[in-house]
Amino acid sequence: MLLPTSALLHESNRVGVGFLLTQLQLGSTFLDLASSEQTPEGQSRYLDRARELHDRVRRLMPRVTLTPVEQVRIERDLAALASALLTAGRAMLS
Repeated sequence: MLLPTSALLHESNRVGVGFLLTQLQLGSTFLDLASSEQTPEGQSRYLDRARELHDRVRRLMPRVTLTPVEQVRIERDLAALASALLTAGRAMLS
C-alpha cells in the first residue's frame, strides 16, 4: 500500500528529526569518550567526531520542519554540545 504524499513527507520529516536528535546524543557520547581517553591522539579523535556531528546537525537542521518543542530541544542540545566542545578543547590545550 502506498502512502499519500503528505504522509510520506510527514514520515520523512519525523525520521529526520529523530536523526538529528540521535546525532546530538552521539556527539555527547564522543565527548564522554574523549574525557576518559588516556592519549592526546585518542582525545583529539573523539573530539573531532563530536565536532563533525555538531556541524552535521547545524547543516541539516534547515532541511526538516521542527515543532516549537523540537526546535527548542535541538537548539538547547546543540548549544550544550558546542559549549562542551569549547571546554574540552581548552582542557586539551592545558
